[in-house]
Amino acid sequence: MPSTPRTWAEGEKGTAADLNKIEIALKWASVMINFKEAPFNVKGEGDEGVKMNEALSLAGIGGEEWVVWVPLGTYSTSISLKVPAEVRIMGANEHNCRFIAKGNIDLFQLTEGNNRVENIYVEAETKQTSGSAFDLSHGAVDDIHFCQVKLGHNFFNGFYCVGATGELGGLHFREIHFKAWNGAVKNYSGAAFVFGSSTRRVAGVWLNDIHGQANTTADMPRWFEINNVDSCLGTNVGLQFGGEGVCVGNSDTSALKTTGLHLTNIWCDSMSLLGYKVEKARDTVFTDANAQNCGDGAFIGPEAIQTRWISPTIQANKRHGIRWGPTSLGGSINGGVITDNNSNAEAIGAGVLIEAGASKVKIVGVDIGNMMFYAEKQTHGVLIEKGKSKNILVTANRIPEKGTGTGENKTKAIVNEAEGTEAENKVEIKNNLLA
Repeated sequence: MPSTPRTWAEGEKGTAADLNKIEIALKWASVMINFKEAPFNVKGEGDEGVKMNEALSLAGIGGEEWVVWVPLGTYSTSISLKVPAEVRIMGANEHNCRFIAKGNIDLFQLTEGNNRVENIYVEAETKQTSGSAFDLSHGAVDDIHFCQVKLGHNFFNGFYCVGATGELGGLHFREIHFKAWNGAVKNYSGAAFVFGSSTRRVAGVWLNDIHGQANTTADMPRWFEINNVDSCLGTNVGLQFGGEGVCVGNSDTSALKTTGLHLTNIWCDSMSLLGYKVEKARDTVFTDANAQNCGDGAFIGPEAIQTRWISPTIQANKRHGIRWGPTSLGGSINGGVITDNNSNAEAIGAGVLIEAGASKVKIVGVDIGNMMFYAEKQTHGVLIEKGKSKNILVTANRIPEKGTGTGENKTKAIVNEAEGTEAENKVEIKNNLLA
């Protein structure tokens, strides 16, 4: 049975100050339930979802933070495990404390909030056509912490964080790993992280030390799907192999849009389509972002407003480095390196491509060109496509026209094909070092 908080008994030793401290400590002490102890007796054998839900349900009655302790073992369930408010799930460690979802279920449903989930490994038994490892769409949840959680094969979505109605807030993710026991993850059909939707807003997401590795680019269609989110801060995110890396506002039809996304030290490697895609979002900032071996390094698309890149490293992508699409409004690249994009010899590839209709773009202090050790060469440093692009500033960049690499360097430093004169379109190209 669960233990209960005790009170300080008369006659026990200690000064008045000691007694006061102990009373406070005991007042806030958590109550603990052990899966494997009576009356639950979860053995880690077969389908034990009913027993595990009994333990979680009892923990939710406490009214304060109760800990559900999960010893080493493998725990399978064909029904969703429902986590009430104020319940903390703590596994022995993230490698040998395993939860297995049987069928198209949400393995964990967090329905009320104020929860912590830590030190566990989760996996679906077979490839899902629906369902998630962690589902936050069944209640008005907030203040959720995930720490040292490892996700393995076969889920449709990893974290599905959209809330039930209104606003979902206060989501914390630290030391999250998408990697199975026997290597990189396989057989995802949705996304690793889903935040928000066109009708459900998320306010306050913190990401720290997130690592994801898929077995092939087809095994993770999308790593991050972010829509209708207010304030998302992240640091130290590494993603390898997938279809798309970080997608912001891609399917957002809400009036508020995604705003205030700032990711620092993020790496997208080998995404078959795109490293980053930003659409219908405001005030998006990427600091020290890396994209390599992707289709396009990054695409800033329709209705994106003020997308900023600070010291990015965008290199060796198959088409363009960073591409500003039509109707994108505002943004900049400050510093960093954009080199050796367009390994596809049949395409025109640019370090920075500004498509017709993009406006208010600044490119300042960037090395845009070809490195000396690559045979694949981007054909343009900066290409402003034919059409109506306005308010473009390209200044103080280093853009080599001739390289010293092993292959032919075809880079044209800056090509402005915008219709009308530079004065009419307010296109300024000045003080660049064309080496």
